[in-house]
Amino acid sequence: MIGKFIVPSHQSLFERSLAADANLDANIFAELCAEDAVFQIAALPEARGREVIRQFLAGFFAQKLFTKLEHRLLEVYDSPEVLLYRAEAIYSLADGSTVVSPYVNRVLYRGELFGDYRVHIDPSPLFERAKG
Repeated sequence: MIGKFIVPSHQSLFERSLAADANLDANIFAELCAEDAVFQIAALPEARGREVIRQFLAGFFAQKLFTKLEHRLLEVYDSPEVLLYRAEAIYSLADGSTVVSPYVNRVLYRGELFGDYRVHIDPSPLFERAKG
C-alpha cells in the first residue's frame, strides 16, 4: 500500500467504516457521520444528515445486489482535514461470483466524525451483473 494514516483517530474511523460495509450495516456507518454530514456515491443524489445517510445506505443494502462487500486499500493520503484513498470494492454476488470495482474516495472530517464523504466509483458493472 502507498501512503499511510497520520492521524490515529482517522484510521480507527476508517476501519469502523469498513466493518459497517462488511456487515452491510447502515446504522454503524451513519453513527460515524456528523449530524449534518453529506454522503454521496457516484452520480447519485447527495444524502444530507446522519438519518438521511442511514436511510440511503439501508436502502442500498436492501437491494441485495451483493451478499458481501470488502475493500482492498491501495493508496492512502491522510491529513488532519482530509482523507483521500484509492481502493477496490469487492462485491460477492449470490451466485458465488465477484465484481471488483476500483474507486477513489475523498473524505472531509468534522471533528472526530465524517463530515463530507464522496465515493467516486462506477457502479454500472455491479448493477449489470447483479440485475442480469
